[in-house]
Amino acid sequence: ASQSTQPKSRSRSTEDHLLTLLLRHRELTRGVAERIPPDDLLDARNRELLRYLTDPNLLPLTAEQVVAGLDDELADHAEALMLDVAGQPEQYPGQVQREAAQTLEKLGRERYAFLSRQIQAGIEAAVREEDGETMVALRDQLLALAERHRELYPPVSPYFRDSRSPVQH
Repeated sequence: ASQSTQPKSRSRSTEDHLLTLLLRHRELTRGVAERIPPDDLLDARNRELLRYLTDPNLLPLTAEQVVAGLDDELADHAEALMLDVAGQPEQYPGQVQREAAQTLEKLGRERYAFLSRQIQAGIEAAVREEDGETMVALRDQLLALAERHRELYPPVSPYFRDSRSPVQH
């Protein structure tokens, strides 16, 4: 069995894992791929791969055919992603779709946490510098981010109460 020449020391990011699922299971994950905000992908290679994977003109092609048509750097990245899962057993379609959706949700939560920390740090700096205009702008960004974060919430359960449940008197 030949080993990859790449060391396995680098841990796979959530976005790499998501792109691996999209490449490996194009048909099953098409709906998830179309829901990914490209700005949530920090790696430019992953953004470019997503663009190809969601291109309607390329839908009939297999992952191997798509990768074969990419420039060398992007093709190498896609092949490295695919090598990460080489030898893993196949999953049932429902498992693949669930894993892709959960990975997309995880990516959204990670991106929210990252952006939220950045905005909070900016607000703290603006408070120290007593820059009211920047504080207002950053507060508005934080509110918009919080509104977008609500999309990541699970649906309201008809069986269990949570903070979104109506108050009963």
